[in-house]
Amino acid sequence: MGLLMLALSLQLGITLAQDYVSDIPSGFNASQWALISYQNPSASVLPGSFNRSVFDAPFESTTSDSSLIQINNFLNTTDFIAYDDKFFDIIGPNAVVDHVQYLAFQSHEAACYNPDAKELFFVEWGPPGGLAGEHSWQYILDTETNVLRNITTNPPTTNVHGCVFHRGAMYVVTDGSHQETGTLVRIDPGSLNKTVLLNNYYQQPFMGFNDLDIDPDGNFWLTDSKAAYGRYLTEFYPPTNPTVYMVNGTTMRPKVVHITTGNANGVAVSAPSDGPRQLYLPDTGVSTFRTVSLKDPYGDRRLTAYDVAAEGGVLSNPRLLNSPISYFYDGIRVSRNGYIFAGAGDGVDVIDPITGLTLGTIRVGGGENLAVTLAFGEHELWIVGRGGVWHIGDALVKLKYPYGGFLDGIKMFSPGAIGRVFGPAITVQMVEMSDTSAPKLDKHFVDHNEDGSIMYIQQPKGLPSACWGGLMSTRAKFLGAQAVVIDGRMRDVSEHREMGFPVFARGNSILGSNTFTRASRVNIPLQYKNDLWINPGDLMIADEDGVVVTPPSLVEQVVALCQERAEIDEKMFVELRKGGAMGELIKSLRKEK
Repeated sequence: MGLLMLALSLQLGITLAQDYVSDIPSGFNASQWALISYQNPSASVLPGSFNRSVFDAPFESTTSDSSLIQINNFLNTTDFIAYDDKFFDIIGPNAVVDHVQYLAFQSHEAACYNPDAKELFFVEWGPPGGLAGEHSWQYILDTETNVLRNITTNPPTTNVHGCVFHRGAMYVVTDGSHQETGTLVRIDPGSLNKTVLLNNYYQQPFMGFNDLDIDPDGNFWLTDSKAAYGRYLTEFYPPTNPTVYMVNGTTMRPKVVHITTGNANGVAVSAPSDGPRQLYLPDTGVSTFRTVSLKDPYGDRRLTAYDVAAEGGVLSNPRLLNSPISYFYDGIRVSRNGYIFAGAGDGVDVIDPITGLTLGTIRVGGGENLAVTLAFGEHELWIVGRGGVWHIGDALVKLKYPYGGFLDGIKMFSPGAIGRVFGPAITVQMVEMSDTSAPKLDKHFVDHNEDGSIMYIQQPKGLPSACWGGLMSTRAKFLGAQAVVIDGRMRDVSEHREMGFPVFARGNSILGSNTFTRASRVNIPLQYKNDLWINPGDLMIADEDGVVVTPPSLVEQVVALCQERAEIDEKMFVELRKGGAMGELIKSLRKEK
């Protein structure tokens, strides 16, 4: 085709597509977008005949209508396809899809992002790669330099299939091999030392783990699937039907929570601010391998949601949340604001957790490229699959740190001290005095304060006693501490005020701690509520309005946002003093950036 004919053909496709797709919001120019809405009669009623497999993307349909063919050609050039206006708010106008690593057209799995090192971990999985499909090495992508390297853990970890980065470590699950069962493994990202955490269910081997997620309490949710046996990575016949396990993160005791006659694959846990936790399980019974490799359109493709009991991991209230528009759901993750992201062949689908509707698709270029799984960075997304690695930058979805990092219920008890303080957190876990099994410190917890730091103390809930007093503030101030934040009670209010030492707490008491509570551990991650955790080294900022915590990886972005908001608010103060209307100023100033 000549260049003129090609240009005319592309222009015809765009013109026809304008009749089928709806208008996108202004400003969404950084990438190629399309909005398909059934409110548009051209989308709800199609001309001619049309047909496609459930495994094909909508624009891969076979149709008799030439205009629809041109429309589909246009849709195959897009980066994002929206089915709902919410999708624009989630992704944002500046998001761009970059194919950053071009790899073989075979499965790549187990994506997890290390925000400390800014590295993406993932693997090549199964045949035809590796040694007859077996892999004892993994990939690490330096996301700042885009340099990809192979790694081998110590000792080697074979056939990794899923990964989650959690509290400074990579937690992976494996399929096992001809010589070993599937395992749950912890990998130290610095030394690459491997520690096996679980490899049996009461001496029964696992089939081969497919994926995992970790809930805010540190419990593991593991899917045990047919995939390894189906792709000849293991020789032994599966001992059970595909199973989902909940593993207590403290005792490592496994519990069966779900069994399917289809296949277990991805898994994701959500912790909403109200109501029970949610577990999302896609079934991939559509895909079979031994002895014939095929995809059965009548097999199970559903995405099911469950309520999770507060204790014990019992699942209830199962409901069909979604059936994919095309293909099936593989890797699945939940963003901090609750939306479900799922690898779905042509791209990653974004799903509303309430309605179950597919809000849109982040595409990976069409052709043989295939989105398998994903990992969140900070307001960015990484997709891995057949064809390599894709980066979606400047998306809005992740900069929603839980509760904005606000520690609700904690207030300043020493007004008159320094107006605002900030510093890295030193965490202290208190236990009840009756708990004789908890560890004991080798020195008084107050002596762990450091120059410039803020001590965060978590007291057992419901105790009437104080765990901090004037003597402790005297010692902490001498050591250079900026403040103390107590998820519990304090006493000696006047003494703190007199010495000018900032103390923040839930409440006060006249009772001392000696017979009620004691410090047990220092500098460990502590859960404030739901998915809001306070880790050693997190930046704490406190003043008379309250206390906020943010991880080091977000500090630069938070500072930039605060500076921007301060500039806008200063403009608002000026205009309000001149008599400006609040509503109009909010519209004109707070939305101008």
